[in-house]
Amino acid sequence: MTETNTQGYQQVDNYASQVDHLVNTMNTSQTNNQDYEDYKERVKQEGLNTNENLSETILQIGFKIDQQLGVIINKLDTFLEDYV
Repeated sequence: MTETNTQGYQQVDNYASQVDHLVNTMNTSQTNNQDYEDYKERVKQEGLNTNENLSETILQIGFKIDQQLGVIINKLDTFLEDYV
């Protein structure tokens, strides 16, 4: 389905256009509160804003995700062997 937006451009009504709309109309007040300010301060204090620390943090998170996915896959394999 094609629609014309307020600027006169045709717009396809699909997932990408819906995401664009949501991003453009997001409520930024969620990041304008004390919790967010505390988080930013903690990031500064822990030095997570350097490329070296960021890379290490990403590697650690990736490793944890990989380990958990391995556990999930093993459980699914066991389930499929038992019930299929």
